[in-house]
Amino acid sequence: SLRSTYNIAAANMSLGRGSYNDQAVCDAVNAGVKAAIDNLRAVGIATVIASGNDGFWDGISGPGCISTGVAVGATTDSDVEADFSNFHPTLLDIYAPGVNILSSDGRSDLSYDGTRSGTSMATPHVTGAWAILKQADPGATVGTILSALQTTGDPVRGRYVALPRQRRIQIDLAMPGACCYANGSCSL
Repeated sequence: SLRSTYNIAAANMSLGRGSYNDQAVCDAVNAGVKAAIDNLRAVGIATVIASGNDGFWDGISGPGCISTGVAVGATTDSDVEADFSNFHPTLLDIYAPGVNILSSDGRSDLSYDGTRSGTSMATPHVTGAWAILKQADPGATVGTILSALQTTGDPVRGRYVALPRQRRIQIDLAMPGACCYANGSCSL
């Protein structure tokens, strides 16, 4: 209902519970939340959701497992999958930095003296990247932006799968008009 008042690119959900490794089961168990995510996606708004912090190697938490959401795992600064980050080879969509992130501590609006780790730290990175990419290309669909982030991001070294198909976001390469070459160099 607010999409006509505000230019909303994405909604952030840093929450989750359980472990899902089957897409159909996840969608069925979380049908009410999926309906809301589907409504957002239908009007071009992505729902970016933390994958969870249980260290699962074969499942991610709900609602991140929902097929129309964007499930985010966490990496270290060295592009290594964080040991706590939940992983599934097909349910996880993308990675972002999530270890030792300077974050607010809740004591005031200006208090940023603590670091936090978790997929709840990684998810806002993707939500913010989404807003930047949507601003650069207002007509881009959720699928277009997700594909741009997935295909241009940096490879991640995994804990269980040496090189998972999911990558860590790299906004500059995902920007519309970025020209990238096989050797990894790019120009905007």
